[in-house]
Amino acid sequence: MKTEFKKDPRSNDVAVVRLDGRLDAQNADAIEEELISIIDKEYIYLIIDMKKINYLGSCGIRIFLGIINKLNELKGKIKFLNMSDTGKKILEAMEILNRFDLYKDEEEALRSF
Repeated sequence: MKTEFKKDPRSNDVAVVRLDGRLDAQNADAIEEELISIIDKEYIYLIIDMKKINYLGSCGIRIFLGIINKLNELKGKIKFLNMSDTGKKILEAMEILNRFDLYKDEEEALRSF
């Protein structure tokens, strides 16, 4: 799993995180640590780009739910960009799709903050 983090140049307090690969039990803890590290740098508005995620396992979903809760406590928000149809179906089957703010366009996700 590769991640790329950058401060969004259009906004001082938004971080865009691009994930690449599988989000499963093997790398879930490392991704969680990286996301928490970004939040600890005072970025409480995150856009997670999932365009290059080829597998979303239950451990990845657990991490996202934890990050959603953490950001809610901090009055922050998280938006998910380019989630696959399969990912959406999994979240829908788990009856948690409504907890995820999903976007196909990065500009729209940014404006939604």
